[in-house]
Amino acid sequence: MGAVDEWQALSGPARATITALTSWLFFFVASLIVDKTSLFQWSTSGRTWIWKNRCISWLHALIVSALTIYCFLSSVPDFWDKDLVFVLHYHSYMMQLTLALSIGYFFHDLADNLVYTFNGSLEGIAVLAHHVVAIVMFALFTGLDHYCTFVMLAIATEINSVFLHFRKLLQLAGYEITDRIYIVNNVLNVLTFIVCRVGGQLYMKYLIVLATGHAPPVLWIFGLLAMTSLQIVNMALANSLFVSDVKRWRKLQQIRRTSTTEEDTKAISSLTSDSSRLRSVRNGSSNSHHSAE
Repeated sequence: MGAVDEWQALSGPARATITALTSWLFFFVASLIVDKTSLFQWSTSGRTWIWKNRCISWLHALIVSALTIYCFLSSVPDFWDKDLVFVLHYHSYMMQLTLALSIGYFFHDLADNLVYTFNGSLEGIAVLAHHVVAIVMFALFTGLDHYCTFVMLAIATEINSVFLHFRKLLQLAGYEITDRIYIVNNVLNVLTFIVCRVGGQLYMKYLIVLATGHAPPVLWIFGLLAMTSLQIVNMALANSLFVSDVKRWRKLQQIRRTSTTEEDTKAISSLTSDSSRLRSVRNGSSNSHHSAE
C-alpha cells in the first residue's frame, strides 16, 4: 500500500487532525520568516507585529481562496439539478482539507494574538471569540462529514480578506488612499465584500432555515451562533472599509489645503519682496538721474 492509499485509508477526523497540525506548523514557520526578512522597519514594535500578522493572514487568505474557488467550481456538476437538502449535506475531500487547513491557521493566529496584543479590550475579546467559534465550527463539521457546503460559505469570506489584508499592508507600506494600486484594491475589496460576505451570509441564512428538521438541534443552534459571529465581524469590517477610508480622505484633503495655503503665502511673500526690490531699484535710478541733471 502506497502513501496515497494509506492517507486515503485514514478516517476523516484523522486526516483533518494531521492537516491542521501541519497547517499550524507551516504558518508558524512562515511567521518567523516574515519577522526575520521584513523589508520595513518601524519605530514601534506594535506596527512591526501588525505587518507580520497581516502578511500571514494575507497568505492564508490567498491559499484558502484558491482552494475555496476550486471546491465550488468542482462541485457544480454534483449540485446541478439537485435539491437544496442535497447541497446542505454535501461534502468532499477538498472541502475537508480546506477547513482543516484553516483550523491550523486560526490556532496560530489565536496564539499570536494572545501572546502579543491581547489586553482585555472589547475588540481583543471579539477577535478571540471569533477565532474560537471558527475553530469549533470547522472542527465539528469536518469531523461529521456533513454540512461542509454551509461552512465553506463561511470560509468563502477569505476571498474578500485577500484585498482586506492587502489594504492594510499598503497602508503600513506608506501608500496613500489616492494611489492607483490602493484605489484598484479598494474597488475589488468592496465588490468581494458585497458578494462574498453579504451575499454568502444571506445564502447561509437560507440554508439555516432549510436545515430546520434536517439537522440536529444542537448543530442548528451552533449555526445561528456562527452567523451571529460573522455578522459582528462584518459590521466591524464595514466600519473599517467605509468610515476609516472617509476619514483618511478628509485628512488628506485637509493636509493638501493647508499645504496649498502655505505655498500661496510663500508665493505672495516672494512676489511682494520682488516688487519691493523693483521699486527700490527704480527709485535709486530716478534719484541718480535727478542728481546728474
